[in-house]
Amino acid sequence: MNLWQAGYGITLVDKNEKIIDLLKKDRGYKVIQSSFSGKSKKPLYIDNVSALLRSSDIKKGEGFEAANKVYEADILCIAVPDKELEETSRFLGRCIAARVRKGNSRPLNILLATNSLGKGQAVQEWMLDEAGRHNKQYNIAVVETRTEHIAHSGQKKEGQEPSTTVYGDTHNVFFYDENAFIGPLLKTANIIPTDTIKQEKEQKLILFNCVHSFIAYLGYLKGYTYIHEALKDHFIKNRAKKLAYSISDAFIKKYGDGIFSKDAQKEYIDEILFRRFASAGLKDELTRVARDPLRKLGEHERFLSAARLIERYDSKNLGFIASAIAACMHYVYPADKEANVLQAKIRRSGPESVLKDVCGVDPNSALGQLVLKKYEDLPKICCDKHVVLDFDGVLADTTAISRDIFVEIYYKISKGIAADEQVELKEADRKHGEACFDSIFGSAYVGDIIPGLIQQARERGINFPEGAEVSYTEEYTRRKAREIDIRLDEEPASLLKPGAEEFLKALKEEGKQIYLSLIHI
Repeated sequence: MNLWQAGYGITLVDKNEKIIDLLKKDRGYKVIQSSFSGKSKKPLYIDNVSALLRSSDIKKGEGFEAANKVYEADILCIAVPDKELEETSRFLGRCIAARVRKGNSRPLNILLATNSLGKGQAVQEWMLDEAGRHNKQYNIAVVETRTEHIAHSGQKKEGQEPSTTVYGDTHNVFFYDENAFIGPLLKTANIIPTDTIKQEKEQKLILFNCVHSFIAYLGYLKGYTYIHEALKDHFIKNRAKKLAYSISDAFIKKYGDGIFSKDAQKEYIDEILFRRFASAGLKDELTRVARDPLRKLGEHERFLSAARLIERYDSKNLGFIASAIAACMHYVYPADKEANVLQAKIRRSGPESVLKDVCGVDPNSALGQLVLKKYEDLPKICCDKHVVLDFDGVLADTTAISRDIFVEIYYKISKGIAADEQVELKEADRKHGEACFDSIFGSAYVGDIIPGLIQQARERGINFPEGAEVSYTEEYTRRKAREIDIRLDEEPASLLKPGAEEFLKALKEEGKQIYLSLIHI
């Protein structure tokens, strides 16, 4: 999209026949961008796009056409999964050799957009190996890039027909290594050359990707569907933030000032956590972000790269990255082939085997032991999402309110006075009522005592109308509820028991959904 906006013609080459057929038909694709506020901008149509099916044979058919496009190109861009990187590089190597044979020795910049660190050298080696190393005139440069554009196709189900509509956020800035680029630097508002591409890419692949995936795995474990929904959960949001800062702190110790200054890192973390990931308009599904967990657990991937970084520069702060690795190991999604392989391995040989064989971590090391502990604890923490608390007696102490109202109700019953009638009590009457309250308080709900008091009064010869039990109980309940409402409006802290506020804050930090039981007031 950035190159199209800069005025370049676009040719897309892919081995997905359905996508290529659609692009040929539509001659472009639509991008629907969602802002941080969740509102969608006017759709952007990327037009005049040509599309070709990738073929291993560049001497005929669309493989030949693709080689011709490489012959004409000023810039190539590789954006494929790591598992397809070698195949793609070798295909381009053959095309580049054909380009030079036809007499085009102009500089060719190959922009490498991958989710891995340090793949540029391998890509160049594969290309030269395929093209033939004897030719000195290839004049190519593999240029590392960094982009953080969150985008997805909008497909909801496995096997659903593809479309040429792409959903993404508005952050589409593209950085590239100015030191590797051949010729005049390309620079626009959204295409930016940088001499710190290594640090830029580490920030994206380790911090951004690691935190994004952690939110997805915790969110899935807790039953959410979208990233923005998961981030409304305080348990998840709190841990994602702490993971981000644990990685950021290690980066600051490694690189010092620049993009890893404390102020720059705070601004970056606030942007990704509280605006970009939290955007409801993007509707980014957890299963999209969580896909391919085996790859993500790889020794040189996001989680282990973050773990090694923290281990080296801030070894006391491994708890949250250990939680992220454990959460990934808990990912169970039948439509994800890698998730199925991962769970089969855990069932067969335990989580220790994943640490050893996939992550390259000794299960007996400090990191390994921490991950195993988190793996055991996470389901208990994540699955227990709801807490029901009795407001009166657990969080609040309304004893004084109950006593004052009960004393009046007790006096009215003993004298046969109507429940809603106003009375003034003498000191002796008040003390007698308080003594009665103190004798029963804690052993039964006050409202349940009232019918017994009326029965005792009847035995002493006092007449009550039918339904008196209900009217006195309702009067007690109504007056107590009104008094609590007044206190909540004017001085709510006066109702809380010591430590209740701290207790509620701790539950909120854990992401618990808190419900109050107010049946008996």
